[in-house]
Amino acid sequence: MDSKSIRKEITTLIDGIKEHSDNLTEVKHIPQLEWESILTNIKTLYEKSVIFNYLNALSLEHQSTDLTDRQATLEEKAKVNSADSSIEQPTQKQATMDLFSNELAPATKSIQKEEHPTVVNLQKRPITDLKSAIGINDKFQFINELFDGNMQEYNLALNQLNTMADLKEASYYLHSLKDMYKWKEENGSAQKFTELVERRFP
Repeated sequence: MDSKSIRKEITTLIDGIKEHSDNLTEVKHIPQLEWESILTNIKTLYEKSVIFNYLNALSLEHQSTDLTDRQATLEEKAKVNSADSSIEQPTQKQATMDLFSNELAPATKSIQKEEHPTVVNLQKRPITDLKSAIGINDKFQFINELFDGNMQEYNLALNQLNTMADLKEASYYLHSLKDMYKWKEENGSAQKFTELVERRFP
């Protein structure tokens, strides 16, 4: 399925909805069957638009993959260098004193703290790819509870969220998913999915 054919379908759906609406303009009471037909077409239009947007973003992503990879590598190196420079290196005098005392040098203590991060910090670590961050159990839970058991729609949503530029854009898309699949605020799976998306955009 290519973006050209989907764009053609979108145009056809828009024309059909407009024509249907024009035919019912003068009708005082719209029959339930007609109303359901319009709503079905609007839902289909929304779904096709999401797919078109995803395919369009995917083609742009392919063009900038090399640039993104290089930028990610540079950012990782910068983080590593920053972390290395923030650790104090003990002087020779400190190292000699440590040999004759039972206490750890302050520098050693700071290194030990960094080697044992808390569980909370691990859970809040930023996510670079939603697909790889979601475990198999959570995956099937999300598919069944949030996407009506449709794996294709789940994968499409994750691909779309992975290509988004910032949290504002992702939040808007997430809100449309909540409306579309009727997620409830107290739904634990919906809350967990939302938290993962927020970690994708720190």
